[in-house]
Amino acid sequence: LAARRQVQWEAGLVTRPTHQPERVPSALWRTHRKALASLVEPGEYHAYVLPLRGVEEGDRLWLEAPNRYSVDWVKAHWGLFETVLQAQTRLLLGVRLEAA
Repeated sequence: LAARRQVQWEAGLVTRPTHQPERVPSALWRTHRKALASLVEPGEYHAYVLPLRGVEEGDRLWLEAPNRYSVDWVKAHWGLFETVLQAQTRLLLGVRLEAA
């Protein structure tokens, strides 16, 4: 695939992106994820909570995790996320592996 992209780029058939799009957490997630800092160990907060990206899609707030370990950790601690977020929103909550 990389070799094919290189050929296409050299032929002018595709362009290379000039920058990666900025990934910004949803305002709801950005505001309320800090409440989790007092509910989990500092190392876990930095390793598993801070890397999560909140994405609102329709009636759902997705927490996108950068890897399978993070998804598993969030699922194991799901009650904490529900406690913090469900009082603040009517959005359904879900966790998924971040799309690359």
